[in-house]
Amino acid sequence: MYIRDNETKFLAEFQDLVNDTVYDVYLIVDDVSKYAGDDGTLGYCIPGGATASEIVITNQEKFLAYEVSMLSKYQRRTLVEANNFVKGVAFHEMTHNYFNQVIREMRMYEMHVANEYNNFSIIPRNAFGSTFIEEGVCEYVNLKIGEEIILQDYTPENIEEITNPENKENIIYRYSPQYLKSFIDYYGIKKAIQILVGNSPPTIEEILYPGRFYSRLIIED
Repeated sequence: MYIRDNETKFLAEFQDLVNDTVYDVYLIVDDVSKYAGDDGTLGYCIPGGATASEIVITNQEKFLAYEVSMLSKYQRRTLVEANNFVKGVAFHEMTHNYFNQVIREMRMYEMHVANEYNNFSIIPRNAFGSTFIEEGVCEYVNLKIGEEIILQDYTPENIEEITNPENKENIIYRYSPQYLKSFIDYYGIKKAIQILVGNSPPTIEEILYPGRFYSRLIIED
């Protein structure tokens, strides 16, 4: 009921945020493990392309609340970090869909898309760096709308920290939006995506040293 009652509002809010039109996407509620496997996933984006995209929000009881605003100030203070809010998951998956939409538009207008992003997967899996960038944009959006609680910044100190599989969530979901924040703040979400996917994603060394990544980006008007 919450998703059904708020679907139109969420889409309008998202379009205002990205200052762009989002095409053919629907939010549904279902057992997300049927789409993404039983790995704790809370939402999943099924890319459309020629057909409408679907964003699936799990019907399992894994959420703290519908929105961060529904928590009391005390509850927010006592949470170390959390991203399991229905609205936050919806916006995270909507950003995956939009990321893919921008890539489709770029291909349509024959704009360069780096090979690591030039596929039909909503989450590119052929490079750690491309996943880092896409998830970072998604988490940036949640921080922007106040649906992500992260009380402490996280920055890796060495390459081993980045490549450690046990630390993947810290890198992909906590560090990535910090890594991208100033860049997206400056260019805006759509232009930032165009620039990012128009260049090869960061290497492990460039994830550790952001200046090396940003200094080699080719930025076209």
